[in-house]
Amino acid sequence: MAVDHTVTFANDTGKTVWIGSDVNSDGSRPLAVLPTLEPGQSGTVTIPETAEPGHWRGTFFARQCAQCGGFTVTFHSAV
Repeated sequence: MAVDHTVTFANDTGKTVWIGSDVNSDGSRPLAVLPTLEPGQSGTVTIPETAEPGHWRGTFFARQCAQCGGFTVTFHSAV
C-alpha cells in the first residue's frame, strides 16, 4: 500500500531559494506547489504517492536568482 511521504528543505544560503522539481516519464504527475524559502526558512513538500498513478518519481532542485534587480531574471542551480 502506498503512503505519502514528506521532504523538508532548509535554506542556509543567505539568499532566497526557489525549490523546483521534475518528474519521470512514467506517469508521475508534476507537483503543483513548491516552496520559496527566504534565508533561514525551511519548507516541507508532500510526495503524493497515494494519488493517481499511485507513485511519484522525480527530482528536486534549488535555484537562486542571479539578476533580480532588472527586467531580466536568470536563475542558476544553487544546490
